[in-house]
Amino acid sequence: MIIDSTYGGKAAVHSTIAGSKIAATTGLGLAVGIGGTALGAAVIYYGNTADAITAGLVIAGTSIEKGMQISRKGYQESTDKLKQELDPSPVYRFVRYLPEYLWMGWSDQDISYPVELHTPSATLKIKHPSTENSGTSVSLAFLPDSLPACSYKIDNDSFTFIPLRNTAGNCF
Repeated sequence: MIIDSTYGGKAAVHSTIAGSKIAATTGLGLAVGIGGTALGAAVIYYGNTADAITAGLVIAGTSIEKGMQISRKGYQESTDKLKQELDPSPVYRFVRYLPEYLWMGWSDQDISYPVELHTPSATLKIKHPSTENSGTSVSLAFLPDSLPACSYKIDNDSFTFIPLRNTAGNCF
């Protein structure tokens, strides 16, 4: 919850900064476009020749285009920076590799191997413990909820993975 509230605060601050940069670059682009258009109009008005009209139109058109470029560039840079700042994947990336849940079991009695694990889609046979320490056996196994391809093997010496098949002989 603390991380989420920190993320919310960070999002608010960075969004405000990005919005301010977008507003500033849009204002600058608008000022360049309006200023250049005014300058072009002045050249046309005071020049009063065909060359002055051409130069004035070129100045106005170029300044409008440059103003639009400034606005677009500011918007793009600000949004890219915001996405980079608010991207949680560098911090949360490890979560992708953790199991959705973990089943644990224990007994005061000795466990006789092989041990079989069953789900509706598969069966897993553990032939011997993964490790043993001072008489305590620990077994680690992966049994997916989603159905794997038909031929799927984990270390053949330790695990046997048997996907369930339908009546046509295909994996579910």
